[in-house]
Amino acid sequence: MNPIRSSVLLFLVCGIWLSAADTGTLPEIVARFGDMVVTREQAGELLSASSGKTAELPFREALKKCLTEYFCCQALRQMLIRQGFPPSAEEAEKALFQVYANYPEGISRPSDGDIRRMAREPMVQLQWALRGYMEKERPDLQFVPAEVVERYYRERQSEFMRPRRKLAVLCLADSLEALEFLQIRVKQGQSPLRAGESVKGVRITAVDPSDDALKTLRAGQWGPAYRRSSGYGALYVIRELPADYVPLEDAAPLIREILGRRRAARELENTLNTILSNDKVEFYF
Repeated sequence: MNPIRSSVLLFLVCGIWLSAADTGTLPEIVARFGDMVVTREQAGELLSASSGKTAELPFREALKKCLTEYFCCQALRQMLIRQGFPPSAEEAEKALFQVYANYPEGISRPSDGDIRRMAREPMVQLQWALRGYMEKERPDLQFVPAEVVERYYRERQSEFMRPRRKLAVLCLADSLEALEFLQIRVKQGQSPLRAGESVKGVRITAVDPSDDALKTLRAGQWGPAYRRSSGYGALYVIRELPADYVPLEDAAPLIREILGRRRAARELENTLNTILSNDKVEFYF
């Protein structure tokens, strides 16, 4: 893939809209950084694919800013590839899903679709690749003292407030008979349901408390059984939970992840500044 096309996010980061028509006055070679160049045609492609936001900077100043960031990110990408940490949507998506899978119960998280869209952003891919590289080269940076975690939790405790919600599970069975048999056992108090377990061949999985299908169900109620591509499924509300705070021990992994991401963002900024200090972007307009 053309690296110019893969770096459109830089224009979103800049928050700048530049008209592609303005590139007609540019020379054939717009800018150079080391052995990398951007042509007038490539600059036009970047501008045509930009976000459409209102310009906040004059055309030439905005173009210089974005080209500088583009060159820095491309240089960083090349360095990471040489070190065995190539930025990719697949790795970023894997890392993001792992992060959000560890979110405490009751704390909202992005949808799977939003996570996949995030993973396609070049800057996100760079950040995760750089984080992997830093974890290998500087494992000491990954340590977050317990007192730092607790201080973050105490200072931002409102962020860990869980609304009133329903604790529910989705029961999956190969046959309708197996599902109905489980429902009878639950009604008789013989089979408590816990996510991650199986009861009489029926698989039990966790349900997002914000699932719209739970709105009409009360504690102890089953949702209607429905046909799946393989077998049957039905929701069951175990109980309703009051609003409360996520306990510190449950919030700690998320806090460490948040602080780790901030550290990765700082490392990314520092690395880009180092790259820029080692060479100079030459502009020809």
